[in-house]
Amino acid sequence: MSATAVRSVCPYCGVGCGMVLHVEDDEVVKVSGDVDHPTNFGRLCTKGSSAHVALRRSGRLDRAFVRRAREDDLVPLPARDAIAETAR
Repeated sequence: MSATAVRSVCPYCGVGCGMVLHVEDDEVVKVSGDVDHPTNFGRLCTKGSSAHVALRRSGRLDRAFVRRAREDDLVPLPARDAIAETAR
């Protein structure tokens, strides 16, 4: 089991708290506050400290989908096409 610590920024609000993602075998297993970050000095709110749960939860979309008409089913779409579609 290989363990690494990756410094990042919390995605939840505009404060930009520093966080450390603890990664084992290519999965984020824990999140902690970055004590060297000038915004939060190692502290995280509840959302920030549980950010790893959203990454591991099954059911998380891992690709883009499109529905051309309300009555149609969702169909997979390449990421490049999805970005162009939303920019339209």
